[in-house]
Formats: sequence, structure tokens, C-alpha cells
Amino acid sequence: MKKIVKTVLLRSIWLGLGVIVVGLIFNWLSPNGIPLVAKYQTVTVRGKSQKIPLFMNRKAQTNQETGFEISPVSELDTEKAWQFFTNGGTIFIDTREYEDYLAGHIAGAISIPLSEFQNDPTIVEELDRQVRIVTYCDGSDCQSSIDMAVRLNEMGFEQVWFYFGGWKEWVEADLPIVKGSKP
Repeated sequence: MKKIVKTVLLRSIWLGLGVIVVGLIFNWLSPNGIPLVAKYQTVTVRGKSQKIPLFMNRKAQTNQETGFEISPVSELDTEKAWQFFTNGGTIFIDTREYEDYLAGHIAGAISIPLSEFQNDPTIVEELDRQVRIVTYCDGSDCQSSIDMAVRLNEMGFEQVWFYFGGWKEWVEADLPIVKGSKP
């Protein structure tokens, strides 16, 4: 009995190692392979630094010029978000789930839930890469606005901010909101 258990255990270990080796080789050969050591962007959120991993595949990272560096996205407070809102020329992106967007959102904001964006990043292709973009979600309990801002920045959008106070602070400040599917 012990011999059978030992044989099964050894075969399982060898099979597991074989799968790992094949996976690493496939990843290395694939143009869409992921880097084994992820690059990251450091952002400051409420005075504290956070490291957000970049989402680029290995090929995209190696095609960049030597010394490639994405300028970090910045946080907005409610006052600056309101200033961007009133000056116009800013797209507010609600990164919450669509049901939350329907229940209420910043007036003029468009809905691009982070979960949908991660599955299909092409949904932002129609956006002007030169326009100012502000991402937001529920507030300090939500990270999706930061993740979306980093990803958009990485995709070549030049003016991206995240409003970490988000929906919660916007409503508390009694600023313009809309309910339903209209931006």
C-alpha cells in the first residue's frame, strides 16, 4: 500500500512539474505572454503610495523604447473634480457595475464597468486619447477607479485622473447627479 501511495505521489509531482515547464515555455513563446515579473506604476492615494501592476503583455512591454516609463496617474479631490466638471472637456467614467450606474451617477458620466473593460479593453477605442478623463467608483472602499485610470494611461490616454472619493463624496457634496441610463 505504501509503495502505491509513493508511486502516485511521485508521478503527481513529476506531472505537476511537467505542466509548469510546458506552461512557462508556452508563455515565453506566445506574443501575448505575461511577464513573470510584473512592472508596476506607483500612485499616491490619500497620501499613501500604492503599487498598481501594469497590464501590458510581455511583447507590448518589450516593444517600448528603452527606459519606458508611464507617467503616473493622479488623484483628484472633490474640489478639483468639480472644477474639471464645470470647465467641460472632461469625460467622467463610472467604473462601477451598470446597475449602480443606473441607480445614480455623476451627470454626464459614461458607464464602463471595470469588469467589462478587463474582458474587452477595445470598448474605449472610440474615446479621444487627448481628452481629459476622470475615473471614479463608489469611493474609498473601491479600487476600480485607480485600476481603470492606470490601464487607460498605459493604453496611451494622456490626461487621466482618478477621483478616489468618487460617487460617495460627490453625492455628499450635493453635486449634479443623474439616474437611469442617460449620461
